[in-house]
Amino acid sequence: MLVRTALLREPPRRSDLRSADLQPPIGEDRDDPWRRQLSIGHGCSGPDLATPSISAINMGPEHKQANGRIAVCVVGDGDVVVQLLEHLTDIGVRAHATADTIDDYIAVEHIGAVPHRFEDMPAVAAGIDLLISTSFSRPIGATVLARLPESAVVIDLAGPPGSVDFEVAQRLARRAIWKPPVDRHFDASWRSVVDQIETLEASKSG
Repeated sequence: MLVRTALLREPPRRSDLRSADLQPPIGEDRDDPWRRQLSIGHGCSGPDLATPSISAINMGPEHKQANGRIAVCVVGDGDVVVQLLEHLTDIGVRAHATADTIDDYIAVEHIGAVPHRFEDMPAVAAGIDLLISTSFSRPIGATVLARLPESAVVIDLAGPPGSVDFEVAQRLARRAIWKPPVDRHFDASWRSVVDQIETLEASKSG
């Protein structure tokens, strides 16, 4: 009995500890980013990564694509994005927006737009005609600009010094324009957006 007790209480050998330390976490060697859960907001589990990636490929329901309107994407956060999306859906364009949290994701869908993670923007960009940037925390650089169609337009509404890399846009022959910050000049900014939408749609229909 004493021998059995001593064996049970014996601490693990160093070799056993080393081998345990070297064991990869369960599933690490089979990690599939398409199947990982998206943790957003306050660490809560959000939609599966396949959901925003599929949205990036499909670019929304077919009935929205069939109406022939251009695709407009708003990059940013806060109330100003909601305002822009509400105006965009009111005039019937195919609206898209970045969503940082699960609440943002739900709100964007509720408005009638297609939500995307900011990380998915390089894939989303290929189907966007008008990109509206409103936030310094989500800068638009080469990875997004290079994937926009040649006919696409980028509007920087974040205010100076700007949230769009204009030098890269110029090198890539992408049209980028700056307008006064949308959070302080919403009516003027919206008028600029409408002007670009009308111009893009006229060029597509012509």
